Amino acid sequence: MQTFRPINPDVTNRIEKGIVVGWAVLVFIVILVAAALARLIVGDISAQEFVTEEFARNAGASGINDDQFTFTDAWVRATPPGAMTAAAYVDIRNLGNDDVLLAARSDKARHVEIHTTREQSGMMRMSRLDTLPVPADSVVQLASGGHHLMFIDIPATFIPGESVIVTLVFENAGVRDVLFTVRDAR
Repeated sequence: MQTFRPINPDVTNRIEKGIVVGWAVLVFIVILVAAALARLIVGDISAQEFVTEEFARNAGASGINDDQFTFTDAWVRATPPGAMTAAAYVDIRNLGNDDVLLAARSDKARHVEIHTTREQSGMMRMSRLDTLPVPADSVVQLASGGHHLMFIDIPATFIPGESVIVTLVFENAGVRDVLFTVRDAR
């Protein structure tokens, strides 16, 4: 029969402390990694917004005629309570040189994206566009069933009669603020 020796209490305490310290270090590392990822994500968004604004300021200072664009029939579709998205439409008349719509933004949505609707395999599908060309001497219609702006993650319902300012960012012409009216399109 084998006899057991009593375990040295000092060794036991050191092992328990080592386990506790090991877990504490692991938790600390996980917190650091999570904080670094959050900072990277938030920093990336801020950097993108800064680059867009800086680019737009420089583009707007390039001497392009302020009357290059006219915007007509600018409206946002009214939303039911709890909706998270809304579509916006406008006719963009370009009286100047070729340009490209790079981005749109509004304080009424977390994001505003340029979208298009296309038929695929007999189904209408909506997809995001990175940019939208606006050729010289033309009218680009952002309309239901085609190109449009999509408000993503809206904090409040769009009520008919309200006004929404949308900032459009063009590659050459810079920034243009356009007043959109909310309409009930049922």
